[in-house]
Amino acid sequence: MDSQLPKRSFFHGDRVFAYFTRLLGGLLIILLVGILISLVSLSWPALKTFGWHFLITDVWDPNTDQFGAVAAILGTLA
Repeated sequence: MDSQLPKRSFFHGDRVFAYFTRLLGGLLIILLVGILISLVSLSWPALKTFGWHFLITDVWDPNTDQFGAVAAILGTLA
């Protein structure tokens, strides 16, 4: 007597897990796009005022209205 499981490609639990994993993957992509949109929309006034060089320079001199975000960005990444 062989007590082997029937040969099916997916068991019910595997199918549920696959759908659930795809759902969470899709939600993660939507969440990341939402974060990107939020970051761009909220930083737009600073980028509009100081220009794109704001992101690549580290000068911070309020007397001459020169501001750079490299130090803050690198500090956050570290």
